[in-house]
Amino acid sequence: FTSLDKIEKEYYYEKETFPSKFSVIKYSDDSNENYGLVVENPIEVTSVELEYQYLNSLITLDNKKISYERIGSFTGKNNTYVDGYEIYAAQHLSGRDIYKARDFVAIEAPSLPDNLFSERYKALIDFGHGTSVDNISSNVEFTAKKHLCKVMFEFAEPSRIQRSRYDNWVDNTDALTEAINRFNEFLEIPLINLDSGMYLYGTSHEDILASQFTPFLFDIIEFQFDELSNGEKTPFQMAINASLKKDNVSFRLSDRGLIEILNDYEVLSAEIIKSVESVSEPGIQDLLNEAIAKHMQPTFQAHRDAAEKIWDALERLKTYYTSMDKKASATKIISDMAGGQADYIELFNTEFKTLTDIGNNFRIRHHETSKIDITDIRHYDYFFNRCLSLISIAILYLK
Repeated sequence: FTSLDKIEKEYYYEKETFPSKFSVIKYSDDSNENYGLVVENPIEVTSVELEYQYLNSLITLDNKKISYERIGSFTGKNNTYVDGYEIYAAQHLSGRDIYKARDFVAIEAPSLPDNLFSERYKALIDFGHGTSVDNISSNVEFTAKKHLCKVMFEFAEPSRIQRSRYDNWVDNTDALTEAINRFNEFLEIPLINLDSGMYLYGTSHEDILASQFTPFLFDIIEFQFDELSNGEKTPFQMAINASLKKDNVSFRLSDRGLIEILNDYEVLSAEIIKSVESVSEPGIQDLLNEAIAKHMQPTFQAHRDAAEKIWDALERLKTYYTSMDKKASATKIISDMAGGQADYIELFNTEFKTLTDIGNNFRIRHHETSKIDITDIRHYDYFFNRCLSLISIAILYLK
């Protein structure tokens, strides 16, 4: 075009001749009171950048910026991707939440390869010493891994890398290739070579990658997240998590780019964390806070430590009433929980005794060779959640 006038004429011609090109499909209803509050009626934007632009433009009644935290990805109408965010309310007034500003804390990028999946859970896996051992992700089926690999190839974002500062040679590569190269360097052996398998056995690249040891596949996903540009990280995360969810795989790719265990039956909640603040005995509160902090970390050792600390909190809880001995104090706690009802006294007394026996017989608080060892992180999570469940209701009745 040689002038703005011709551009304008072409625009109106195209709009009249091909109206479908200019139509906007809306999935949301901004007149509904649940607009922006439910997955089925989200606030629609056309890019990740606009998503954050919208969130950053929200302000409080006194012109202060709010803070927000991403809580996950969801599937909306017609398989659209929906991001969920939590914003923080200061108080509740006249039936409405009043929001306050909170200091923004940037997500700290993990150091790789030190924080790779196979490093964080190395106590649960073994590779290269005979039969491979995987006590963390062995239930992930090949089909689910192929779906993940499909996503990984879809996000093989092209890049150009100058390997040396001493010449101008530039390699044309992509995020997935670089992730595999970094993984091979980490192992110090060229374990994965997609082309060799394809030429020798006629196997597809996706099949070769999906056939790898599952913890190593998760390592490559974490490397690929790190390699992607900022604009591609969130869409990649959403696609990986959608694939994991579709195949009922209990893992997720976090905002930090780490594959973490997703416990569908987690007892820990924001309400329980808040209730810990009400415990007047500082020793119990400190042990609970430490146990919760450990449990939220994505390493086997942290989950082991969390179980030990939650049991320490249970034992200290029994001595809450310092004017009594331990047995009398525990009896009072149980009686208050039960409201004096015999059936509930028996129920809670049995649960306290069972948890005490678990702590004494399994390798939680004691580490003699006669104790039952725990090698599956899910067992530690079960013990943690069972113990926390009892403690969380007990602290509601403390006086």
